[in-house]
Amino acid sequence: MHPETNSGVIAAREACESDRAGLRLDYRMQLKATPEDVRKALGELCEAVRPLGLPAELTGTVELVLAEVLNNIVEHAYAGANAGHIDLRARYMDSGFRFEITDEGSEMPGGMLPVGEHVDLDTDLNALPEGGFGWYLIHDLTENLQYHRASGRNQLRFTIRNKRE
Repeated sequence: MHPETNSGVIAAREACESDRAGLRLDYRMQLKATPEDVRKALGELCEAVRPLGLPAELTGTVELVLAEVLNNIVEHAYAGANAGHIDLRARYMDSGFRFEITDEGSEMPGGMLPVGEHVDLDTDLNALPEGGFGWYLIHDLTENLQYHRASGRNQLRFTIRNKRE
């Protein structure tokens, strides 16, 4: 475990091992729900996966999806109040990453994931919506995306596959 730092990352644990099945990683952290701590957490996770020697496309996808998810929690679940924590667990096996993210912020509207509609970018810039691209990216870049709320906690689970053959 790493001790608490000024960054707000409360605790992190990683286990990176290699066996006949390949490389594995089990990484957990708790961070404060602030934009600064999201940036710090993304950097720490990227450092933790570096020894796996994964393709840049996969690590870039992981970073993009996590940035969208974590920033949505900060901005919407906690409404920017910087008053809560986010728990993140990332597990890697050769097939890809499995993530579980929990928080005690507000429930998703209607208790369901936003749909994340595709937006036609071939239009006048003034006609483009201000937001809404994030959930489209999350849906498009992940598999097995699941959300539920229990005991006052939001839980989001998803997979990002390693597409190398």
